[in-house]
Amino acid sequence: MKRIYVFTIFVFMGLLWNASLVDARSFSIDKVHIRAWIQPNGDLRVNEVFAYTFDGEYSRVSRSVHLDGHKGINKFEAYELLNQDGVPGFIDMSELRPLEVNRDNNTFSAKLPARNETKYAFYYYELKNAVRSYDTFSDLTIPFFGEGQNHSVDLQNLTIDLVFPEPVNVHDYHAFIHDPNGELTERTEELVSFHTPVSKKEELTEVRLLFPSSIMIDQNKQAAPVSLERVLEEEDNLLHDESVKIKSQSKLVRNLYAITILFTAIALGLMFLPQRILRGSGNRVDLKTYDPLHLYVIDRAGKRDNLVFFAGILSLVEKGLITISHTKTPTRFAWDAKAPISTLSFSFRRKLKKLSDHEITFLVCCLHEESVAGSGFFR
Repeated sequence: MKRIYVFTIFVFMGLLWNASLVDARSFSIDKVHIRAWIQPNGDLRVNEVFAYTFDGEYSRVSRSVHLDGHKGINKFEAYELLNQDGVPGFIDMSELRPLEVNRDNNTFSAKLPARNETKYAFYYYELKNAVRSYDTFSDLTIPFFGEGQNHSVDLQNLTIDLVFPEPVNVHDYHAFIHDPNGELTERTEELVSFHTPVSKKEELTEVRLLFPSSIMIDQNKQAAPVSLERVLEEEDNLLHDESVKIKSQSKLVRNLYAITILFTAIALGLMFLPQRILRGSGNRVDLKTYDPLHLYVIDRAGKRDNLVFFAGILSLVEKGLITISHTKTPTRFAWDAKAPISTLSFSFRRKLKKLSDHEITFLVCCLHEESVAGSGFFR
């Protein structure tokens, strides 16, 4: 049995050691720059640059592409970006080193060994039919990082550029970003830029672009399910709801801080209450000054049992009314093989101290006999 315990302990320690090794390894994504080109046929060509900082040893990086708002992912390619200042759209092939890519549904992993260093990955892929074109307007909605598996870590310093297939007047399109920290940073006839200082893990970071369908020359148009005005109204309501949500969360955080401070103050106050101070100054030696019978009754919460008899005897011993000595076990217990050779004898003299009425009733009437010498002893 002892060997089993030792083996279990070693296994448990091994698991803890492995867990500590896993916890010691981490990485962060310090910068992301995405540039997507809208194609006249509704497809979207995407370039992405990710800056990874590795703490520990890693062999691969991965990118999970969202599945909403398009009809499929094509031509996913991964490279190591050798020029850390490279900007999507302005990167030469000589600055890229191809990486081996494995695909699992919408997750692509690329072989990129790294150890305690910063490395840059460049991703290229196409989204089929990402634009929905209607007879009155076109709608491009891209949840680059959603609330599921493709957003498992925070993304710092995220920039998203959307490039039109041809120039569009800035008054003819509408751009939105669905992210608590996101903002529209640039609007030109050629592109729209968004930025967020941090895209929180498992929180939505989505961009939307509403623009004229006339530039989608290679895409079939269909009747719009709702008017452009209605879509803009929905976006305004969404923006308002998000603003209210942020204010509510901020108020909740302030209230939680206030409650925490209040309870901390109450706890500190309770620690310095007079009764706690007095109680804290006690020690185990003080218990010896209490009557054993009182302590036993308190310990048993007032419930009576056979052992209370011995507590009463010890109470009289503490008062000096009774003395304890060793004596041979009475012959009436000789038949009992488990009987001890000797036992305790309790005796008292009435002249030492006057007994109370209940002590006389209990000891003298029920348990006491006179010896020839005049001392009292228990039956």
